[in-house]
Amino acid sequence: MKATKGEFSIYNANIVTPDEVIKGGSVLIEDGKISKITSEKITAAGSPGVRSVDAKGCYLMPGFIDIHSDVIEREIESRPGTFLSTNIALLELDKKLAASGVTTIYHSVSFADEIVIVIRSLDVVDSIIREIKRLRDTLLIKTKVHTRYEVTYSGGLPEIEKLMSEGLVDFISVMDHSPGQGQFKTEEQIRGYYGDRFGVDKKSILDLIDRRMALRERVGIENAVKMVKAAHASKVPVASHDDDTREKVVFMRKNGIRITEFPVSMEAVEEAAAAGIAISLGSPNILRGYSHNKNLSSRELLKEGYGDIVCSDYIPSTLVHSMFVLKESGIKTLSEACRLYNYNPAKCLGLAGECGAVSAGLDADLVLIDNNGEIPRILKTWVRGREVYSICMD
Repeated sequence: MKATKGEFSIYNANIVTPDEVIKGGSVLIEDGKISKITSEKITAAGSPGVRSVDAKGCYLMPGFIDIHSDVIEREIESRPGTFLSTNIALLELDKKLAASGVTTIYHSVSFADEIVIVIRSLDVVDSIIREIKRLRDTLLIKTKVHTRYEVTYSGGLPEIEKLMSEGLVDFISVMDHSPGQGQFKTEEQIRGYYGDRFGVDKKSILDLIDRRMALRERVGIENAVKMVKAAHASKVPVASHDDDTREKVVFMRKNGIRITEFPVSMEAVEEAAAAGIAISLGSPNILRGYSHNKNLSSRELLKEGYGDIVCSDYIPSTLVHSMFVLKESGIKTLSEACRLYNYNPAKCLGLAGECGAVSAGLDADLVLIDNNGEIPRILKTWVRGREVYSICMD
């Protein structure tokens, strides 16, 4: 992922900053960095052939920083038992992400104890992470690794510690998918998820439920604490996942966790907000207006003033649409909505000095959006000033 050398400008843009929209403004980019933002029209100076981009009154904002997307699993295994090679999946998904306005992706891969789910087995996940490392510099967008750790899987601990020691993990979430709590309140929910998504047969799911219930009581809390301590030692940010009680949020806060992903009860949301823990919500939920798993509505949470980060969860194309739903419904101004998709995640994951805002000195990770038609459309995406996606604007 190379930065663009030289200088160019984007003018006649409605520039979305964390605090306002600068109408008809211009941004000057030099050597992949934003060097100037102004309400005036500016064109690039310098050598012949250096171009200026007429935004034609469209919105220019920071690219999306997607801190949780497990779409890579679906790209590799589009149907149960049907696999693409990881390099093809990564390279093809990279193009789709650029077209969705994503400039930084945290590919979410799960270390779990499901022997019957190949895509989440230790060897497969390890190989995916190492393939991301191998290809990272050739990809269009900034590509990082979000490791999801199932607390009932003791065997995953040493493997993740090894990967962290090699600098291959950028973010960790600690999750507990045992039935009866969290996301899966009933056996039917867990059977539906693993059966529909991964094609797991009923007997294997029942075996999984029994195994997880036994392990959760015996090692779940201990493994969670070990994982969080290891992450802190390696200076890797940590999130909790699917919190459903005040006690869980308090436990996570005491162990130094400052992000909660997809909390599933109001008591968990309220406790997190009161404790200053960032709440991460899913864009598909916002776009639809409800949870597919009958949990909390992210749109309603944001209406009530809860929520700090929006990630794609599993459909990156919903990011732009969910953001404009928030704007058009009056839940957020565009600047307020935009912060959820770039400024806040950058701040929470230590990227604020690099990207996340249209601000002088930051990387020119930008997206140009036309909202004058039936639905918002991504017109162009830049990463470090390099145009990585474009459609005809004529």
